Amino acid sequence: MKHATPFFADFTRILPRRARRSAQDRLRAKAHALAQATLCQLGKLCAPWIPAQMLAPTETKANSRQRSYAQSVTFWAFLSQVLSPQTSCREMVRKVQLWHAARRRPRPASGTAAYCRARSRLP
Repeated sequence: MKHATPFFADFTRILPRRARRSAQDRLRAKAHALAQATLCQLGKLCAPWIPAQMLAPTETKANSRQRSYAQSVTFWAFLSQVLSPQTSCREMVRKVQLWHAARRRPRPASGTAAYCRARSRLP
């Protein structure tokens, strides 16, 4: 921008500028945003890298029944927990309960045992 007055010609060079963010700071901000995301947001964001058939229910044996902690829900909850290491299993159960409430499904119980068992069933 060209200044019309000669008195403030070099004024913009003196003003402090916003510091440039390092690549590490940008990556840290993205990781924080992912950690704060809901399971739906996380699923939509990461879906291009996760094959859908990997999270689909199987026809027999493990992961074949309709459960509160289906394989796909458990996977996204576990990924969310991995992205924010200080997050407890109880917080993940709350996220899963919100996921069920958003779909007008019966919410799972508040205990963490079912989530931990479902997590152990992940391939």
